Amino acid sequence: MQIPDEVKILINKFNEKGFKSYLVGGCVRDYLMGIKVNDYDLATDATPDETSKVFSHTHPVGVDFGTVLVIIQGKGFEVTSFRKDIETDGRHAKVEFSRNLIDDLNRRDFTINAIAYDPLKDEYIDPFKGREDIKNKILQSVGDSRKRFKEDYLRILRGIRFAARFKLQIEQSVKEAISETKNGINILSDERIREEILKSLEQIDKPSDYFNLMDELSVLAVILPELTELKGVEQNYYHLYDCFTHTMVSIDRIKKKYPLLRLTVLLHDIAKPECKTFKNEKKDFTFTGHDRQGANIAKKIMTRLKFSKDEIKYVTTLIKNHLYILNENATKPAIRRYINRIGKEYLKDMFRFHFADVYSHRFAEQRRKEVLNFYRRIKEVLKEENVFSIKDLAINGYDLKDMGLEPSPLFSKILKHCLEIVLDNPDKNKKEILIDEVKKYLQTSSGL
Repeated sequence: MQIPDEVKILINKFNEKGFKSYLVGGCVRDYLMGIKVNDYDLATDATPDETSKVFSHTHPVGVDFGTVLVIIQGKGFEVTSFRKDIETDGRHAKVEFSRNLIDDLNRRDFTINAIAYDPLKDEYIDPFKGREDIKNKILQSVGDSRKRFKEDYLRILRGIRFAARFKLQIEQSVKEAISETKNGINILSDERIREEILKSLEQIDKPSDYFNLMDELSVLAVILPELTELKGVEQNYYHLYDCFTHTMVSIDRIKKKYPLLRLTVLLHDIAKPECKTFKNEKKDFTFTGHDRQGANIAKKIMTRLKFSKDEIKYVTTLIKNHLYILNENATKPAIRRYINRIGKEYLKDMFRFHFADVYSHRFAEQRRKEVLNFYRRIKEVLKEENVFSIKDLAINGYDLKDMGLEPSPLFSKILKHCLEIVLDNPDKNKKEILIDEVKKYLQTSSGL
């Protein structure tokens, strides 16, 4: 296994001081799978205090759990003391330090993560045959699966992520253990579930594999029950698939470097089951209002999972507007208002979303051309102009105060009025012109 010079220095330093150290976990697993290794984690028989004495530049990042950040030539490496579990509650483990590597490997979740590598001897320590499971593409627990999951129920979600990411077959006893223990996920913090979902969206090439596997194992109904409601919901003539399949096909069209956009696509049709009606005159289904109601449901889900306000705003803005596409003959004022409605910062992702959404449309190529033509019109307007929101106006609240006005909700009304003027005619975005417009506005009854 090839390792960076800084890691060699670190391991040799431990050896000089009489301690053993090994590369462990994800870096060993990824190397054996032929995946580029970005982070190198080490385990050692030295305690955190002893590690801090061996190296001159260290930072305690999780001393209670045995982890010290060691700085070698400006780069940080996490070094964790060998540990063994004393007791667990399904969320956290109480540990004690050990001098035995096997104790440390024995507490790990899956065999593919329980392999250590000794660079000094150029040998692997693999007591649970993780390399064999990697070769055979099998996900197997270290020891009894039920016990492993009951120690920390997040391991259920991690296991599904590993299976989907690395295209592994989950061993039957592991599947049975997931079925028996899945409800334990409910005791996990919402934040840990959120982070696990985000990791999946960031790491898995084909996220539908992850969500389909979660559904197959009845885990999806535990963490995202709203999503399971999409299964079997027939759509109208223009769609090729039911709501759930359409969502899976669409999310696979978004690259993993856009995890929050993937989440948006995952939730974009979440309100279709409750908005579904049959129109006799059309002899087909309609889903009126599912865009707005979908944004509301997405907000509730994301609030439950403790996403930030900015993340919630991003997702709900895109969902709320995912049906709103102007034709290629739209006027420039209409396009400016569209940009204002979506937000210039969200535009590229909005169109990535549109292209993914129309992929499973019955008339996909026609719809794709419509979206592409609209996007070209927007790019033309963006190239020509730069006033699409209140912050782009030539006047602001300070100018209104200079006019003798007292700060009040009226300021917002005035600036919105000015924005409407400028969206119609960007040439009017000049301070003196807008001040005149404010004076006219204040003379009308609507401005009082």
